[in-house]
Amino acid sequence: MTRMWFCYELENMSWSPVVYRTNGGAPELKAVMQRSKIVEVPADCVGSDGEPMFGALKQRLPLEVLDG
Repeated sequence: MTRMWFCYELENMSWSPVVYRTNGGAPELKAVMQRSKIVEVPADCVGSDGEPMFGALKQRLPLEVLDG
């Protein structure tokens, strides 16, 4: 079963919402770019077509940037 993981990534001085898909646990992400905490996509943020609903994800999981 495919699982989806959500986070924000900083690219070109702008934070963007991103979803990764895996066939198991959390994705193995390289520390190449700055990103927020990665969380599993909640079931109520997946549409009937099986695709992530970015509007719902951004509302439920707003970007929190911490200094330091």
